[in-house]
Amino acid sequence: MSPPTHSTALGTAQARVLDVVDELASELRGGGDGRQARLDDSLERDLGISSLERVELLVRLEEGNGKAEDIDLMDRICTNMMGNTVCVLADAAAMPTQSYLTKFRDEFVAHVTEGGCSLKKAAAQPEAA
Repeated sequence: MSPPTHSTALGTAQARVLDVVDELASELRGGGDGRQARLDDSLERDLGISSLERVELLVRLEEGNGKAEDIDLMDRICTNMMGNTVCVLADAAAMPTQSYLTKFRDEFVAHVTEGGCSLKKAAAQPEAA
C-alpha cells in the first residue's frame, strides 16, 4: 500500500480507508489524476469504482487493514445513511451491514485482531498426516 496521503485529522480509520480507496482508484485510472477521495464521494459516480471494484476494495480492507474502531465506524456510517441520504438505495445497503454487525460482531472482531479471515488461514494450512 502507498504511504498515507490523507490528513490524520480525519481520524486514523477514516484516513486509512480513504488511502485504500485512493490506491484502487489510481490503479483503475492508470496512475491517477492526483485527486484524493473525500468522505462524501460516491464510489461509482465520483471515483469511477464499479460494483466489482468495490468488492476488491472490501477484500483489501478484510485482509488485515482494519482496526477495532472501524467496526463501530461502519455501524455509525450505516446509521447516518438510513433515511438521511439522497440515494434511494442507501437504506438497502445499510440494513444488511447493520444486521451483519449485530449478528456476527465476533467475526468482525476476529478479522481485525487476527489480521484477516481465520477461516481462510485455517484452509490454507496443510493438513497433518
